[in-house]
Amino acid sequence: MFIKVNSIRGRIFLGFLLIILLSLIIFLLNYSYLVRIDSIRKTERELNNIELKTLRVIKLDNDFLDIESINASYFETRESVFLDKRDSLMSQLFDELTTQQNQNSDYFSIRNGLRIISATLETYNNKFRVLADNVYQRGFKDYGLEGEMREYAHQLEDQESVDLSLVLSLRRHEKDFFLRNDQAYIDAFNSLAQTNILKLEKQKADSAKLRLLKSYVNSFNELVKVQKTIGLNSNEGLRKELNDLTISLGEDFAHLSESTSGQSNFLIKSVFIVFVISIVVCLIIALVVSYFLSAKLSDPIKRLSGIMEKYMNSNDKSIDDFQSGITKPAREIEKLSDSFFMLMHQREYQLNEIESKSQQMALKNDELEKLNGELDKFIYSTAHDLRSPLSSILGLINLLEYDTSHKSKIEYAEMMKNSISKMELFIKDVVDYSKNKKLEIENAPLNIRKLIEDVLEEHRFIPSYKYMTIQTSIEGDGIVYTDYNRLKIIFNNLVSNAIRYSDSEKEERFIHIKISYTEGYFKMLFEDNGQGISELHLKKIFNMFYRANEKSEGSGLGLFILKETIMKLEGNINVNSELKVGTVFEIDIPNKVPKNNEPLQLEIEPVR
Repeated sequence: MFIKVNSIRGRIFLGFLLIILLSLIIFLLNYSYLVRIDSIRKTERELNNIELKTLRVIKLDNDFLDIESINASYFETRESVFLDKRDSLMSQLFDELTTQQNQNSDYFSIRNGLRIISATLETYNNKFRVLADNVYQRGFKDYGLEGEMREYAHQLEDQESVDLSLVLSLRRHEKDFFLRNDQAYIDAFNSLAQTNILKLEKQKADSAKLRLLKSYVNSFNELVKVQKTIGLNSNEGLRKELNDLTISLGEDFAHLSESTSGQSNFLIKSVFIVFVISIVVCLIIALVVSYFLSAKLSDPIKRLSGIMEKYMNSNDKSIDDFQSGITKPAREIEKLSDSFFMLMHQREYQLNEIESKSQQMALKNDELEKLNGELDKFIYSTAHDLRSPLSSILGLINLLEYDTSHKSKIEYAEMMKNSISKMELFIKDVVDYSKNKKLEIENAPLNIRKLIEDVLEEHRFIPSYKYMTIQTSIEGDGIVYTDYNRLKIIFNNLVSNAIRYSDSEKEERFIHIKISYTEGYFKMLFEDNGQGISELHLKKIFNMFYRANEKSEGSGLGLFILKETIMKLEGNINVNSELKVGTVFEIDIPNKVPKNNEPLQLEIEPVR
């Protein structure tokens, strides 16, 4: 879009464009330094990783010497997990060192340090390979030189013509050497062996026996030679060389770390100097541009500010009176004034919105107070209804302690069974109430015919059930789309009440269930010829803990939960009842069939 230079927007744009161009130049300069710093720091991280891998290699080498050197399976197969891991790590180390040398070709000190580490590591790797070969050659137990030496020693021990005390003395010197790695035991061994060899030669002893003794002595000395090559301790042989190379590697890594840190610090200082200079230059330019813009722009804004102040202090003047005071305003000033008056209108609208929200909050507060009242009543009644059967059971237990007759025990057991049944029914009602309140509605296709059969089956053990005649009439295939758990709560309450409050004076007791469909709903007609409800109680039966009959064994929650569940499903309920005649419930529940009419799988095992 074309920008006019003589407009407020154009002047501000040119001023900021100048600052932005200068800032961009400074940014690019600093960015080049930051890229180099990031490269150095990345190198430092990679070097730390390389050093860690080097330490891991050294640890694996030490583990190999400590574990595999006394592991018979290694000398049998010459396969070691430690060697495989260290070879893999060593290969990675050489690859990473080569990569870092290529990436840091611009930094001589870093590149040279990497070359030194690579050469030292190569030497270390070669020395360790020689050490590993010597360890394998030395052997353990029945393998290698140690196995060969032991075989000769065992053969000597089995020779009847050989002085057993000589063999035992030689074996003692041998074991002392392996335990203490001391040259004195080697000398003692060879001295005793040579003395006896000369003695046997003078006596012209059995050549096989003499040859066996010499073989034993030679294998021991060969083993000693290999052990000395490895190192009798950490300060001798290959072990000392590896320790020295390990120290050298540590020093090389330390020098390289100093080089990278020095290079990084130099670049950071350079960035800081450039940044300070940049800030000073930008501040100077910003001050100059700001002074110029404020001098050119403040006057029309002051005039508009004065008009706004007069308008805010005025109670009877119209907006047109103030707008006429601005002659030939700049395009931006005109937009600013329009925005001001629009803001005033929005302010009034928001005030009205706040008042409306306050009224809604007051209604919500009333609802919460009502809910709190119901909760208080629920807690009180729950405590009372749970305590009453428990008190009855406790009283019956006390009676049982004093009355020992068999007949009384049966009566008391029946009474306790009734009390527990009451408690069980009450807890079931509380669980149904909790499910309806907490569980999310899950609309899914279900077979209402199967659901009714399941509910009736669950109530067949109620004593009055066997006297009931139950008829069901279901339109169509009986598939509805609603929440399975809540629909089951509804039928459970209706069937339970119809059975428990059936009229025992009537010859025929029945329950009629009819399911039909209307547009968007399915209708349930539930009719029984039980005790019925008087008109006096009919309007209150859906209240929490309300009992229409003082002799009722129920909790007073059943019909309350029934209506709450139907309301949760966005349905409605009507009830007609006449005392001693019966009751009819008419229930309409939305049948939420998917709009796209896609076939859905029937819910067989719903989540309870």
